[in-house]
Amino acid sequence: MQLNTKETLIPEINRLSGQYKLPVVSLVHWQCTGNLLSSGSSQRISIEQTCEGLEIDGKVGAKCTLHTLGAMTPELYYDEAYENAVCSLKEIAAAAEKTGVAVAVEFMWNGYLFSPLEMKRFLDEIGSKFIGFYFDPGNMAAFQYPQHWARILGSDIKMVHMKDWKGNALSGGWPGLYYSNVKDQYRRGLYPGLAFIRIHRSCFDIYGSNC
Repeated sequence: MQLNTKETLIPEINRLSGQYKLPVVSLVHWQCTGNLLSSGSSQRISIEQTCEGLEIDGKVGAKCTLHTLGAMTPELYYDEAYENAVCSLKEIAAAAEKTGVAVAVEFMWNGYLFSPLEMKRFLDEIGSKFIGFYFDPGNMAAFQYPQHWARILGSDIKMVHMKDWKGNALSGGWPGLYYSNVKDQYRRGLYPGLAFIRIHRSCFDIYGSNC
């Protein structure tokens, strides 16, 4: 959904959700054309678009939205990006609380927040229960061990994507995700919510409904 199509799509989404008894649980903010890591007009645009997106999320019943914050550039220094993002999300937190929709920051390969300790510190500095972490173990498998993120972020986890990842990794050879280690953290009660399984459509072509 784009911001300029919300008036027609919100009623349609609500109609389909009711018809098929499938509540909208989580959305992703792809409509942001600015950058929360930056400053000036780019930051302001992304803040405003995020807040508008939160209103949309609330109108379709979602309680959480995924956000990747923005992009690093050679000209944008890391410490400045960190302060910009904290400032941006503190402002967005007020809109999130008003709509009742949490913003969950996902770790991405964008050169930002590569450590679970850093992510934890980042969220603590924002200090809002409406700003948390969107845990996708496949995203950090190339660099670290996802179960470390699960334990350190703990109650800051707002939503979970479950997908595998295979290939060479900075942490050594990585044959695939060790889901037993990740699930062990769930059993400790750190995250009681839903997990979304993310698979390629070709899986359905091969395995059908058993996938």
